[in-house]
Amino acid sequence: MPRSLRPFHKLRKIQPDLPASYLITKDTDDTINAINGTTGEVEYSGTDAATVIQNALNALTSGRTWKEKVVLKGNFELTEYLRVASYTILEINGQLKASDNFQTADTQLQRLIVGSNLQATTPRPMYIDIIGGTLDGNKANQPISSMNIILFFNGSHINISGTLAINSTSRGVTIDNCEDSVLLNVRAESNDGDGFLIVNSPSVNLVGCLAVNNGEQGIYVSEEAALILGGLVYDNGLDGIHLRPSSPELKHSWYGRIIGTHIRHNNGNGVRLLAEGGYATYYTRIIGCEISFNQNYGIYEDSGCNFNTFAFNYVAENGVGAIVTNGANTIVKDNIGYVTENNGTATIANGAASIVVAHGLAAAPTVVTLGAKHAEVADAIWSADATNITITVPSAVTADREISWCADTRGKVILGRTLTDAYDLADALSKNI
Repeated sequence: MPRSLRPFHKLRKIQPDLPASYLITKDTDDTINAINGTTGEVEYSGTDAATVIQNALNALTSGRTWKEKVVLKGNFELTEYLRVASYTILEINGQLKASDNFQTADTQLQRLIVGSNLQATTPRPMYIDIIGGTLDGNKANQPISSMNIILFFNGSHINISGTLAINSTSRGVTIDNCEDSVLLNVRAESNDGDGFLIVNSPSVNLVGCLAVNNGEQGIYVSEEAALILGGLVYDNGLDGIHLRPSSPELKHSWYGRIIGTHIRHNNGNGVRLLAEGGYATYYTRIIGCEISFNQNYGIYEDSGCNFNTFAFNYVAENGVGAIVTNGANTIVKDNIGYVTENNGTATIANGAASIVVAHGLAAAPTVVTLGAKHAEVADAIWSADATNITITVPSAVTADREISWCADTRGKVILGRTLTDAYDLADALSKNI
C-alpha cells in the first residue's frame, strides 16, 4: 500500500505519562543532580549539565525495546550535544541553551540534541520522544555557521512535541532519513537557516507547527508523503514551504499534503513545488490554506511538476501573483484570489456573427460550454485568450440573440473525497497523537 494511503488510525501517541527513570534538577549552588526515579537517590552530580544529563541517558537500560524517560526540570547551559538513543523519552521542563563557543572543535556535531547513531558504533535511533522545552542555539555567541538545534539522522519514528527551537546559526529541526516521524506543535523561530528541514524521510507529519522569522525556507521538504496540517509559516527569508525532489537520491517528491496552514509574509513564494535534474514534485495536494502577502507568488509550480491539486485556498494579495501552474494535469479549483470558473450571458447583436466577452478568469479557459437560446446560435463556436472569449456563429443573426457561456481554466473535477479526506485526517490526528 502506498505510504500516502496508510490508515490514519495507525499514527502513534506521544507518551508523556510514563514514570521517569531519572529526574535532572539544579540546586541553588548550580550543582546539577540526576536523581534515580525509583530509589530517589542522586546517582550523578556536577556543574556541567551536559555531562550529568548524558550520564543519566546512558544509564537507561541497555538494548531496551520499551521506552524509558529522563525528565529535565529547570534551565541548563550545555557545553556539548546530548545523544539520545532508541526507546527514550526526553521531557524538558525549562530551557537548554548552548554555551558560548559551543563545541567549536567538532563542526559535525554542532547541535543541542542528536540521535545516538552520530557516534560511530551505535545503532540507528528509533522510537524517540522529545517533549517540551525551549532549545536556544545562542547564535549571537557562536563563531561557526553550522549550529543546529535538533538533528536526527538515519532513524525512524522520531516524535517531537511542544518544543521551541530558536536562535540557531543554521537550522532549527532537521529530520534526515527518518521515516514515520511526527512533529506536533513544534515552533522553529529566528534560525539563520531553514526552520524545518525534512529530507529523505518518508511519511513525516508536521501538525500545528510554526516556522517564523527563519533566514531561509520556513519548511523545506524533500521526500514523499509528507503532511503539513495546520500551523503557521510566517516571515521567513525565502519560501514559506519549499517542496523539492531529491535528484542526488534519484527521488521525486510524491504525495505531499498541505492542509489548513496559514502561510504569510514570506520573502519568496508562499509554497513552491520544484523540479530539478529530471525529478519533480507530483500528486501534492494544497487544500484549505490561507496563502497571502508573500513577496512572490502564493503557489508556484515549476515546469516539470504535474498531477498536483490546489483547491479551496485563499491566495489573494501576494506580491507578484496568486498561482502559477505548469503541469498539464494539475487541478486548480475554487481558490479565492484565483478565479478558475465563471459564467454569464452574451448577446450577439442583430446583423452580427460574433461577440467578444471578458471571461474574468485568472488564465485562458481550456473549456467553454455554450448554451444556445435560439436556433440561429445553436452552432456557435468559441475561442479564448487570457482576457476574452470570442463566440462566433455561422452567419449573421436576424435579431439580438442571447447565448449563455460557462468557462473553466482546467475543465476537470476535483476528486470528490478531497475535503472529506482532509477532515477525516484532521480528526484522526487529533485523537491519535
